[in-house]
Amino acid sequence: MRLLVISYYTSKPRNYKPAADRLRASLKKVKCDYDIRHIEDKGGWQGAVRFKPTFIRQMMGEHPEAERLVWIDADAIVHKYPRLLETVRQDMAAYFCPLPGKDEELLSGTFLVRNTAKMRAAMDAWIGAMKTAPKTLLKPEQMTLQAMLPRLGLKVLKLPRSYCRISRRLVWSGRPDHDIPFIQHTQWSREKRYSDEDSRMLGAAARSGKRGPRGKPGSLLPGQTHVVPKKTRRRRGIIFARRQENKRQGLAEQEHKLRALKEAQKAIAKN
Repeated sequence: MRLLVISYYTSKPRNYKPAADRLRASLKKVKCDYDIRHIEDKGGWQGAVRFKPTFIRQMMGEHPEAERLVWIDADAIVHKYPRLLETVRQDMAAYFCPLPGKDEELLSGTFLVRNTAKMRAAMDAWIGAMKTAPKTLLKPEQMTLQAMLPRLGLKVLKLPRSYCRISRRLVWSGRPDHDIPFIQHTQWSREKRYSDEDSRMLGAAARSGKRGPRGKPGSLLPGQTHVVPKKTRRRRGIIFARRQENKRQGLAEQEHKLRALKEAQKAIAKN
């Protein structure tokens, strides 16, 4: 097997099963092999993301027939078969998001590993580093890995943005094929940190084909086929003002990520 997509989801304290079902459906549509599992609560969102390297390492042992394993976050959608990933010859592959200056941020939403002895040893080192990683890290698993990369000696392929496209767009019909991402990350987990009751409401909305509460993430769940009608959108001037504000917030967030990454590298270097 050249390529196997792996992922997991939790149902408590937040229910991510509807998002995981959507990922499964998209993988079936593009005929891609996968192993997506439900796991018990690891202590909230932070505990769940810290478990990621351990889960990947376990899957490497359970699927020796898979030459390449690709972790994809459970709230993602695969729109097209990711052919590039089944030809990767490097030890690992990930998307590195540009930050102000010459810095980059490793994003582990789409993360490929070769199922080799060298990569299994690197995964063990990553798991060990996670045990001493500061609890204050915003994105502990990817910050820890990025800080370790220089001394791991791995060959890394930097994936194009289309393999880790962060977008909440639902409808891609009518767009040129080159503009449709291979893998879209909706970051559903960061939209609101819904309660179990909210998750049940969203799941019901997806099954019925109706929008979720106030037209929010229900449009991002399986079964939804439309977005809010154009006639309900606000005036162009208001939309433009909001976009400008989002850009300013985005720049501020990038600067914050850069500072956090440098602090993580210093903390890991001390350990």
